[in-house]
Amino acid sequence: MVCFLNPPRACGYILLKPILSLEIFGMGAKVFSWPHIFVLSWGGFKGAVTLALGMICADDTGIGGQLHPQIRKKMLFHSAGAVGFTLLFNASTMRFLLKRLGKVREKRP
Repeated sequence: MVCFLNPPRACGYILLKPILSLEIFGMGAKVFSWPHIFVLSWGGFKGAVTLALGMICADDTGIGGQLHPQIRKKMLFHSAGAVGFTLLFNASTMRFLLKRLGKVREKRP
């Protein structure tokens, strides 16, 4: 599932990198670097948009009630599964990723 969810996020950040690196957005090239793009792609939104779209599709009136009830249930199930997987896998490995990229320092006793 990571192979399907993370590359579109990464492509979006890569395509927007020249714009987001401009000083007018208050970031600059140093703040919006390649390690930051990798972390943003790995972390994503934790499925907030995915779950909202799944809930809209599951609702009868959300898209005009044109979908078959079985399809609406499947869309909600798959969107909730993507959100759950993102939370379990991506969130639990984020600290390791940040350490590997050198963005987090170990606390010294």
